[in-house]
Amino acid sequence: MAVLKWGAAVLVGLAVVVALALAWLWPRGLSLTGLGWGHAEQLVYRQQGCELVKARGLNISGIWPLQFSADALAVTPCPGGGSAGIPAFPKGRLSITKLSYQDFPAIGVELTSLGDSLEAKVHYQQSLLALHWQLPDGQFTFTGTLEDVPPTQGVVSLSGSGLFDGKLQQLSAKAQSDGLSVAGQRLALVAAAKLEGDAWQLDAQSRAPLAVASFTADWQLHGAGRLDGTLALIGSADISSPLGPLHLAASSRDLQQASWQLGGQGITAQGTLSRQWLTVSSAKLAQAGGELSLTAPLQLALAGEGEAPISLAGQYQQLKLDSQGQLSWQPGQVNLAGSAGLAGRFEGQDIKAKVPFELSQAQLSLAPFTLAVSGDYGKGALVNSATQVLHFNQPALSLGLDWQYQGKTLNGTVTLAKDQTGLLGGIKADSSALLDKGGAAHLVGAYRLSPEPMLLAGSYIRFDEGLIQQNLLLPAELNLATNLLFKGGLNGQLAIKGQGLVRSDARVPAWQGQLTLAGQQGRWQLSIPRWQGQLGGDFQRQLQRWRGKVQGHLALGAGVSQALPVTFEGGELALDGNWQWPALKAAGKLTVRHASGLWGASAFQGGAADFNVDFDKALSANGSASLAGIDIGTPVTGLEGKASYQQGQWHFRDIQAALLGGSLSAKALDWPGSTPQPVALDDLNLASIAALQAKPVVALSGRVSGRIPMVLGPDGISIEGGELANTGPVAIEVLNVDSVQSLKASNTGVKVALDALGNLAVDTLNAGFDMNKDGQATLKVLIKGHNPQQDLPVNLHYSHQENLRQLLRSLRIGDEVADKVKAQLKEQGDKP
Repeated sequence: MAVLKWGAAVLVGLAVVVALALAWLWPRGLSLTGLGWGHAEQLVYRQQGCELVKARGLNISGIWPLQFSADALAVTPCPGGGSAGIPAFPKGRLSITKLSYQDFPAIGVELTSLGDSLEAKVHYQQSLLALHWQLPDGQFTFTGTLEDVPPTQGVVSLSGSGLFDGKLQQLSAKAQSDGLSVAGQRLALVAAAKLEGDAWQLDAQSRAPLAVASFTADWQLHGAGRLDGTLALIGSADISSPLGPLHLAASSRDLQQASWQLGGQGITAQGTLSRQWLTVSSAKLAQAGGELSLTAPLQLALAGEGEAPISLAGQYQQLKLDSQGQLSWQPGQVNLAGSAGLAGRFEGQDIKAKVPFELSQAQLSLAPFTLAVSGDYGKGALVNSATQVLHFNQPALSLGLDWQYQGKTLNGTVTLAKDQTGLLGGIKADSSALLDKGGAAHLVGAYRLSPEPMLLAGSYIRFDEGLIQQNLLLPAELNLATNLLFKGGLNGQLAIKGQGLVRSDARVPAWQGQLTLAGQQGRWQLSIPRWQGQLGGDFQRQLQRWRGKVQGHLALGAGVSQALPVTFEGGELALDGNWQWPALKAAGKLTVRHASGLWGASAFQGGAADFNVDFDKALSANGSASLAGIDIGTPVTGLEGKASYQQGQWHFRDIQAALLGGSLSAKALDWPGSTPQPVALDDLNLASIAALQAKPVVALSGRVSGRIPMVLGPDGISIEGGELANTGPVAIEVLNVDSVQSLKASNTGVKVALDALGNLAVDTLNAGFDMNKDGQATLKVLIKGHNPQQDLPVNLHYSHQENLRQLLRSLRIGDEVADKVKAQLKEQGDKP
């Protein structure tokens, strides 16, 4: 606009020059004062009582052709002056050092008359305009340049033509610049103006985009009006910005004030522009699901420096922003100082903060503040304890982290920075004890906030060992195998591993696995290599809780038996159930098949179990169990019963089994136990006992029953005060084998005793029996009867100590060795 104004001044100046020449040639209304030789102090030319021209310091330097100059000349337009026609100019030359017209800048003029035409040169500082005026028809053309006309810097090329016959009847002008600087901004433009009578038209547009900071714009301007002051100006600009494409439209009915509107994708603003003020009456920015708007009009003075209050409100999802501040500016610097209030809910968290700040083009300064956060997973705060300055070219921010969840705390630091992609940072924090004792967590991670919030791969949490109830959880670690995204819930994959778990009655070796998260659902897998075990299942979030399935299988072997009272040699365990968290609860079905191994010194096989298991603060189980057989010194077969488990204790009910041709039963047994628990032995066949002999020495017949109080210890069985008695006739016969004959031959007393026992009918048989967990037994026997062959009564008190398991084992070892020899010979076949 400044360039157009200066151009208009030059054109009006040309018209004034022509008017001056007319006044010079038509002396009517002309008056001179202070005349001297070749000099006049003042010249005044009046037309119909109007002072049209007034000149001072006139000097004549030539008569023919006429040449004179003026120090200063002022021209005032007169009303009602029509076209006076164009006279024939005498040849001559007129020079005016300072020509003034209304409020336009003063210019210098050189006017040369050639008779049928007029040549004029207009000077303003470095600017120059040349005019050729053809007489008498009044057609004229002009060319020239405007250079560094305030407030611009640079060159504007001008050209045009028109008609002046004493009054400017027609004008066409064109202006062009490829490098005009206005207020430090480079402007390339082309403009065209037309005048027909008193109607004018103006069209201008950019030749190259106008660049302001990170904004570029192509603009257009159209205007039309009349010389009486009525006009209409319409302008527009298409802007490329970091916020996307924008369109600016402006219009004015006078040169005092213009209305403007700005629009784009999610952007609206409108206001007015006057010579003193830029007013933004309303503005709203809506981007990425959030919006920011003015809550009161913003009025900015069009001055090199100033200040204005600004009030903003914003919302992102359920999070609201309220900001009050003061906007100030001076050459080369713009500042915004104020505070921003945050309140609402974001990603399931309640957030509240008041953040004092000071913003400039290069940096953001944050005074101390506390950002309070609370939600389903606890509450806490991000704390800025000292003023921090974020430089936009390399921003860095460090905040303290204080978090609480279910009585546990997490403390550390959170950092924030920026790279070419967006905002990023790191977190380092340590927790209090997470378990009943110990088990603190140590978090080290990196994250991104933009372009999308995520926790970066490689972040990890390490857990110290700690006690939970009676379980010692050894150190464990959780690592991010992929980036963990937060959109729509957690999305990513985590690797987990731990050194195991130890408790008084069991030990779990090192384990490893992975956790896959997909929003509100996922899957976990866990393996225990030493146990050849696998666990896993799907899960999902429902009603503020995580709920899922668990399936698994385990090979029962020596590895599983660490710290257990049994040593497994075979078998399979399977689990199928479900769980929920927080307030961990779990339930399912546990099955065991084909279990075999050792319980203390007792071998067992064919184990099976079906249990319903439940965990609610503690583990419990209820179901049934069976064993095909267990060797407690003599085989026990078909063992079965009901069982339950709670707080480390097994409770067995309705137990029954087959033993030595009779049966074994118990209403209730607890394991492990420290007190004797009764086990009933019914109708044991003495012949089955005698059959245990590898080389029979004694033949027995009859049956016995009794009660054996058993102590089921954690590492074996012991018996205290066991009693057996015959339930009918019992017969004992000492066989006449080589070993018996040798005994008889060795001693006469032994021979008499063995002959008495050689064929004994027993009326009473009472046996007392004790055995420790290692099988060391004490047997006390009372036998009353008679020898029918000798008609001899017999009363026998017998006491004996022996390791029962070893004894019974030795009685069978011969058969076992023979079986193994036969099997080996069978494998070898005819081989030597």
